[in-house]
Parts: sequence; structure tokens; C-alpha cells
Amino acid sequence: MFYGREEELQILEKRFNSDNFEFGFVYGQRRIGKTSLLDEFSKKHKTIMFFISDSDDVSIRRDLSNQLYRFLGQSGLSYFENWESFFIGLKNAFNNEKIMIVFDEYPNAVVGHDGKRKRTDFDEKLQDAIDHVFKETKMSIVIMGSNVSFMKNIVEDKTGPLYKRHTFSLLISKLKWCDALQFVKNMSIDDQIKTLSLTDTYPYYLSHINQNISFDENLNSLFFNRDSLITMDPTFTISSNINASGFYVGILRCLSLRINSIKDICASLNAESGKVSLYLDELIKAGIVTKSSYFNSKRSTYYEINDRMASFYFRFVQSYVEHIKLGNGLRIREKEASAINDFINHAYEKLCITYLYYLNATGKLERYYLEFTNFKADNTSLGRSVEIDILGEDGGRLLIGECKFSKKPKGMDVYNNMLEDVRAKPLESYKDKQFYIFSHSGFKDDLINCKDKNLHLISSQEMLR
Repeated sequence: MFYGREEELQILEKRFNSDNFEFGFVYGQRRIGKTSLLDEFSKKHKTIMFFISDSDDVSIRRDLSNQLYRFLGQSGLSYFENWESFFIGLKNAFNNEKIMIVFDEYPNAVVGHDGKRKRTDFDEKLQDAIDHVFKETKMSIVIMGSNVSFMKNIVEDKTGPLYKRHTFSLLISKLKWCDALQFVKNMSIDDQIKTLSLTDTYPYYLSHINQNISFDENLNSLFFNRDSLITMDPTFTISSNINASGFYVGILRCLSLRINSIKDICASLNAESGKVSLYLDELIKAGIVTKSSYFNSKRSTYYEINDRMASFYFRFVQSYVEHIKLGNGLRIREKEASAINDFINHAYEKLCITYLYYLNATGKLERYYLEFTNFKADNTSLGRSVEIDILGEDGGRLLIGECKFSKKPKGMDVYNNMLEDVRAKPLESYKDKQFYIFSHSGFKDDLINCKDKNLHLISSQEMLR
């Protein structure tokens, strides 16, 4: 099923209906829904999608030639000998028609998915075609890619052949909260929250959720059955330009275990910090890992896997793949049951942050917060360590969030603890504080009856409404 993406479809529609030639970038990390978006667009508008495989220049040109001939209903023709003739062939094939031409996984046409193949002249010839062949047409050409850093570089590199040639660019991010709910709406509240805590609002993962079975059954289907999709092919969870083996796996496994500082990763892998930093930089460029810092502490940084499904894979599946293939997946899940529950508990905190970003974007937080992060301090003015799940700051106002996934309703003691925690420096200097308590199991009467205007209670039922 296809849900949402109204704004993205409207942008593509606007460009398609332009009276001028349009050239745009559509990019976003893997499994974010770029191809599905263009597929949906193509249902109403003439669109040719060229998928570019990771191969040599001649093979790619032969493949794209054949894709063009199939689209035109032609056969028996020789492939184009160079990219210049291919682009001229495109122009001649469609002349002045309104059509959107999409090159999916564009980086493969230039240097390959890992950036190590000899660079081709595809982008140079495309630049020439934009300037001299397509300029007077009404066609729209889109180049699309999952290597986010590569695609951004094309837009920003002043020395690159395509610099300032584009008329639009479109970054595809996760689904909006309300659209993601469509994929789980028929499940129980408990299963909806657990599913979203694991999948977040990634459309690819949500599309593989069966609403007619429980969260536990879906988890087995995705990871612990002999024919599980993600277990059989881990590239579903990580970008194709990262080798899912060796030192990368070591780092990703550390991060999945919440070993998330360079110092601790080095200790765990018995590796030098320079090597760990280099590999982390590559994972960040690929959009797999994020570097973050604690609130008001830019020097104290930590790393996280962006995709919780990928994190789950490296935490509970990667080292057990052969056992799962032999049919012992349910025994593995039983063995890791307690740790899996802890993982979902922590993932619920991330889900609450996703929900806050939704409230933020829809103007329901009064202020617009640029980011939500964590607060962690070992030696505070309170004489003890302080950890706060969520902190956001804007113009002197502080948003403080606490997330509770336990089975029992939460009471006034939770709020009292929050009020005490924010007496620690530097939090105590903020006069305007808003408190948000998320509870999967709801709230006790003493907390519900609290009349503090700065207190906001959000249950799972409220999140799913």
C-alpha cells in the first residue's frame, strides 16, 4: 500500500507540468521510499524509470539502451555506443513530449556503489545534453540516489559538471507520523507501539508488516524464521555502498549494544582511535550512523545507528544467522528474550522523540525546536548523576521529556523526579520549562489531577489517535 507523500507528489507534479525543461535531484537513504514515490507518480504521468546497476560503463549503457527500447516497444536495435548518442536518442525518442525520465541509483553510472570504480563521463555528457540537447524541451529529468553524501556533493561541488544545472532538489525523509499509522492501524495498541518502536516511520519496513498477525509473529517473520527477509539479506538494512562484513560489522555491533563512544568502541574492538574514526566517518557519510552530542556538551559525543531495524539485526541476528537458517531462530529469540524486551523499551524512547518531531512540525509545541537530544551528567550540583531522556531548547524555553514503557501507570513520583533533575546545572538557569511524560500504560489519578500548566501527559493511545 502507498500512503502519504502528498507534498513530494505535488512538487513532482509542478515540475512535470512546467513549460520549461526541468532537471532535479531526488535523494535519501536506502529504504526510504524514493522508488515507490516515483512509481506512484508514474501511475498518472508518463514516466520512464532507468535502473542503473553496479556494473561497468559499457554494460550499463547496453542495459539502459535495452530499457529504453522495451519502453518504446522496439527490439533488435543496437545499443548506443557512447553517452552522447544515448542522450540524443532520448531526445529524439520523446521529442517535445511531457515525460519524466528517472535515473535510479545514479551514483552507479558515475563511479559505482562503493566509489572505487574508474569514473565515467556520464555526468559530463549529461551536462552537455542539458545545455544543448534538452534545454528547449519540456521533459523532466531526475537523477536519484541512496548515497546521500554523494548526491549532496553533486549539488554543492562548484567544480562538478552538474553544478547549478538543477532546477529543483528533493530530499526524501521518513514518513509523516500520521501516514505511518496507516500501516499498523488494525493492530492492538500494544502491538502498534512495539512495531513503530522497531520500524520507526520507514515506509519500506512498514510495508512488510502484516496487520493481521501480532507483533511477535511479525518479528519472527522478519528476523527469526528460516525464510526471514532481513536475515537472508542484511543489505536490506544497510546501504549498499558499505560492505556488511569485517570491521564495519564490529562497529555496528558495538553501536547496537550501546557501546557508542570512540573510546569505548576502541576498547571493545582493541583498535586504534584513528581507524575507528575513519570507519565511523564512512558510516556517517552513508547515512547509516549519526554523530550526536549531549545537551549543552558539544565535546561529549556519541554515535548511533539511525535505523532501529538495522540496530536490531546487528544486536540479535547477525551473529546467529547460520543457526536461524537451520531452523533454530525461535530458540535464539527465546535465548535473547530479556535483551529484546530491553531493546524495545529503549526504542520506545526514540519513538517518543519521533512523535515530538511530529508535534513540532505541526505547530503543537508552541515553540519550534531545532532538535531533541539527551542530557547526561555524572557529577552534577545535586551530588549525583542525572540522565534525561529528551531535551529541547528554544529561546530560553526548555522542553524536558521522560519516557516510560513499563506495564504500570505512572504517578506523581515521576514528575517530582523530573522537577528535581532540572535543578542540576545548567538546566536550573532556565525559567521557562515544559515537561512531557510519555507512558505506554497511562497515568495514575494523582498525575492526571495535577494542575500544573507546564505538565503534558501523553499516553500511547494519544500518540496513535
